[in-house]
Amino acid sequence: MKTLVLAAFTTAITVMAQSPAPPAPPAPLANLLDAQGTVWQQTPDAFMTANHSLGFQWSSANHESARAARPGLTFHELPVYEAIVRFTKNSPHELILSLYNRGDAGELDETSFQKLIQFADAKLAAWTGASGVLLRTQERTATATIRRKAWVKEPYRVDLVWSYSEKSRQQGVTAPLPEYARLQITRFDPTQDPRKSILATGTPSQPKPLSAMELKNRIQRTPTGDVFIPSVPMVDQGVKGYCAAAVAERVLRYYGRNLDQHEIAQLARTSADSGTNPDQMLAALRRIADETKMEVGTLQDFDLRDFEKTVTDYNRAAKRTKKPEVNFARRSGNTLFIESPVTVYQAMDADLLREARLKRDGGLQQFKQTLIKYVNNGAPLAWACIVGKVPEKPELKGIGAHMRLLIGYNDRNQEILYTDTWGAGHELKRLSLTDAWTITLGVYSFQPRDIRF
Repeated sequence: MKTLVLAAFTTAITVMAQSPAPPAPPAPLANLLDAQGTVWQQTPDAFMTANHSLGFQWSSANHESARAARPGLTFHELPVYEAIVRFTKNSPHELILSLYNRGDAGELDETSFQKLIQFADAKLAAWTGASGVLLRTQERTATATIRRKAWVKEPYRVDLVWSYSEKSRQQGVTAPLPEYARLQITRFDPTQDPRKSILATGTPSQPKPLSAMELKNRIQRTPTGDVFIPSVPMVDQGVKGYCAAAVAERVLRYYGRNLDQHEIAQLARTSADSGTNPDQMLAALRRIADETKMEVGTLQDFDLRDFEKTVTDYNRAAKRTKKPEVNFARRSGNTLFIESPVTVYQAMDADLLREARLKRDGGLQQFKQTLIKYVNNGAPLAWACIVGKVPEKPELKGIGAHMRLLIGYNDRNQEILYTDTWGAGHELKRLSLTDAWTITLGVYSFQPRDIRF
């Protein structure tokens, strides 16, 4: 009896060359919060000017958020891995401080995590002069729960939010696994006072859902032929292998749902350094869809038979041009192991790979038509692909699987427009249609259930 095994396939890649950060002096974020609430009155530009020393940088050219991740960030002696400020109506409306997340800090044992939460609780109680209010626990799944405690120090409300993945043999979690802890700082709203138990639900209000017409009105067309969606919120994943989780966060925020990449990574069982398994990511997106009234659709997906045909076509071209052929399978005894597409693509010549992918035109045309249909309806698409095989701007380092967003096209130039989750400079990028199809592994929709295209 023969056994067929498909090698593990992950969507993580380190694509940006980064130099080690030089030593930095302490950067106390508590200085942002004066007694007058000045931070809530500042324009985005004024905030950035006043807090340049803290390392804040725009997440995108739209200036809807800024991120700081420099060494030395603290909040009342609590180490901070990442600080994000979000702006609406020309002023800050939320400050997120990451005290711990697996993507930045690696795994932490349960005892150490509990000590971190207790230390944060004590520091917030000392700062506000109150013990805080423990809010209702949110159950995401059977293994993922979110805990929340809130304090008020007018004109601020501070929520400490933390989560574990509970033990689950079925989910492969053998011990309670700390996922993240963060502070969410907002302007205090007396109508949502957490100290009044009847309001202590721990579930912030959600923005009004978008209509199909509102989505179409977001589309932008240029005289040069670009048709694209310019308003997808940017999320900077940093150096974490959280591309799929960050993509999901961007789409959710685009549609008015507020989940972040750490919550999504927890549901998807994303590891801190190896990215996200696509099958698990789709399963997690479907769980998130159930909670947020979203719907996931597989429009084009990695198919083993198509992969085999691509390798066959490639090897014919390689033989013709006297270049090395590749193997997509290897045998060990009676077991046949199918190599990861990443491993196979790494060994392929880029020009011959393009030739092999374009030999069968049906997939390319489906890719193009699907993109046009969804973009014309204002709906971004999740795009799983291999990066590093075709030239891109800015240049990417390495070869591997990655997830990004398709947000537009230019039919005149036969180009696709896309965006990556690496912050400013990656909001709008472009590739030729043929290069895009050459590296495509899958295309997925993720949209509100009540919207049909």
